[in-house]
Amino acid sequence: MLASRPVRAAGERVGGLWPAAGAAGLCFCAFFFGAGDSPAPLVWIGAIALVLAALLLAEPVALDRPAVLFLCGLAGLAVVCGVSLIWSLSPDSSWTYTNRTLVYLAFAIAGVLVGARVTRAGTALAAAALLGLVVGWALLAKCIPSLYTDYGRLARLRAPLDYWNELALLCAAGLGVALLLAVVRRRLEGVVLLYALVVTLLLTYSRFGVLLAGAVAFAWVVLDMRRVESIIVLA
Repeated sequence: MLASRPVRAAGERVGGLWPAAGAAGLCFCAFFFGAGDSPAPLVWIGAIALVLAALLLAEPVALDRPAVLFLCGLAGLAVVCGVSLIWSLSPDSSWTYTNRTLVYLAFAIAGVLVGARVTRAGTALAAAALLGLVVGWALLAKCIPSLYTDYGRLARLRAPLDYWNELALLCAAGLGVALLLAVVRRRLEGVVLLYALVVTLLLTYSRFGVLLAGAVAFAWVVLDMRRVESIIVLA
């Protein structure tokens, strides 16, 4: 007995809900509890990433060639880091970078497999919500010193990631998400998110982040057919 088409569609949506929720929770932990380059959170955040990646691999989906090549390249990098323990002058550092690369691979596997299960619109909305939380907290912590006391030592915006270039990189990458919502989906939230990302990026004082954000905006205007709308939103 076969289920009707609406029932099958509902089942597919429910089946894709737990991977999306798991990936969103994993990213939330990485953004707000990663503690910069501290190795301590890598243990439990990395463990969650590995478990999520293993669960998703138990129900594999078809991937395109670029995704497979990306995952294979990252897996190869993890193998090279591990093998380098044989000749490394600092085996403890090599071991640390091996562990980090394995966690990066787990994040990549989770991201690719979740992206294959969830629609582009759903992925964009979830990414926008996470980015909004990050930049909202970053700006709020700058306004309320008790939320992030380390600004007395260095004023560059970096909460909750603890490193200004990392926050700037996240803002630059988020420009594409904001433009997708504002231009393609024609949602006001995309324009608001774009403004918050730019303000946060400028307060990081990251030259690398500003250049990368300019490259992202330029590439969007060149590649997207809605050039007039894109320029208006950016302006």
